[in-house]
Amino acid sequence: IISTHDPLFAQIEIYPNPVTAGIVFIKNTDGLKLEIRIFDYLGRLQLSTSNTIIDISDLIPGTYFMKLLDEESGSKVFKKFLIL
Repeated sequence: IISTHDPLFAQIEIYPNPVTAGIVFIKNTDGLKLEIRIFDYLGRLQLSTSNTIIDISDLIPGTYFMKLLDEESGSKVFKKFLIL
C-alpha cells in the first residue's frame, strides 16, 4: 500500500517530499491528535512520535512509510515519503 485515503486525513500533508534535509513536517490543519510511526521498506519500525515536526536525520536515504493514526477515532492512513 503506497497511500490510503480517509476523508478524515484529507488535509494532512507531508513536506518536503522527497526530503533532503533532516526535518519532515506534517501539515495538520484539522488539529487531529496524531500518533505517527515511520517504517522502512521492509516494514520495520524506525521512529514513533506525536510531534508534527520530525527529525529524520538518523534515517538513511530510502523509501519510508508513515502511519498516521488519529488517537480519538482510531482511523489511520499510510503515506509514502522518500529520503534522498
